[in-house]
Amino acid sequence: MKVTEAAWEEIVRQDAGKERWVQLCVRGGGCNGFQYLIQWMDPMVAISGNTHLLEPAPVQKDGRWVFRKAWIWVDDKSYEFVKDMTLDFKPLKGWIFDNPKATGTCGCGKSVSF
Repeated sequence: MKVTEAAWEEIVRQDAGKERWVQLCVRGGGCNGFQYLIQWMDPMVAISGNTHLLEPAPVQKDGRWVFRKAWIWVDDKSYEFVKDMTLDFKPLKGWIFDNPKATGTCGCGKSVSF
């Protein structure tokens, strides 16, 4: 799964130093059968089963490497749907899910069929 720089920046901005994880999952529902869900979770919550944890690469700012405290947690079942996806963020549109596995989407962009 690829996460754009704009998406990582938005995660860091929304987290505001609380060091929470973003949970990304695919669940049944929505007008196309499945929907993407993004929600904040406390990293101290017990996580069972196989999971995938993504973190941003460090970036250079003012000649120094900066390590950002941001994580995306994906459960094993959802990962099969999103592993080839690109997650992006646009200020006026919100989260963008560019998924080559999707066979259809709705106007809101959060409901998807596979």
